[in-house]
Amino acid sequence: MNNKKYKRVITTCIIIILILLIALLLLIFQQPSDKISKDCPYLKPNTYIVDSSLIECFGVISIGLVFQDQFEIRDDKNDYTIAIIDNRDKIKKVNNNLFIYYPIKHFFSKEEKLQPYYKDFFVQGESKHFKFTFDEVSEYIQVEISTGEITLYNTYKQMPDDVKSIFQDLENQKISE
Repeated sequence: MNNKKYKRVITTCIIIILILLIALLLLIFQQPSDKISKDCPYLKPNTYIVDSSLIECFGVISIGLVFQDQFEIRDDKNDYTIAIIDNRDKIKKVNNNLFIYYPIKHFFSKEEKLQPYYKDFFVQGESKHFKFTFDEVSEYIQVEISTGEITLYNTYKQMPDDVKSIFQDLENQKISE
């Protein structure tokens, strides 16, 4: 009798574990919802673990929560991360462009400032691998959302006036907590 109870408990535990594993696998490998598939035609399954991690999507660009306070801005058509930022107030969509104030230089250590910085961007119709010195690293990124075409700026002097005012607003945003 005691042996039957033991077998029943073991069987029940195995069934519960299997159900939990199946639920976890379904969650991890779920396909994006129909709305996401329509609004985000280039978003690949499992880019973000669940639909709720995807915050916004337009054109070839998606913005998702990848950590508790880290937002990934991706070019899904060209399949790379444009930037990871810790504050959504540093991005703004205006017409067919996404403007990203990406203050990455503030996070470089003294040693990293001496090393080259490597980054991929989609420019002039193709993905290119760049090698920047610390002074060349762009903190102002403009993305054309239907193509993913990137324009990089290092200073306000390089920008047209309308672009300059957008980046000044982004740079001066109060950091949300």
